[in-house]
Amino acid sequence: MPHPKIRLVLRAVIDANSTAAWDTYSYREYLVQQQLFNSADAPVTTFSELLSVNLKAKQLHFLTGMAAYSYVAQLKGSYHRVTGVLCNTFSVWYL
Repeated sequence: MPHPKIRLVLRAVIDANSTAAWDTYSYREYLVQQQLFNSADAPVTTFSELLSVNLKAKQLHFLTGMAAYSYVAQLKGSYHRVTGVLCNTFSVWYL
């Protein structure tokens, strides 16, 4: 009998207040890449604002993801800071 699989979805908010090293590197990469799409005359500060001003900013998903790939590889299949509703920290493995 095959083993059932459970798929978990994680949403991590990465911004200027992030303290984890991986988040800090990812946010810095986002800042570098978003300069391509942000206006020098009227710059915006959030990704959602940037998308509303410049539709080509959708490329940031790919551009930042490619740069963050090496950071993700350093996790070696685990992501250790997932906290449950009871404040328990879980290790999540991705395949």
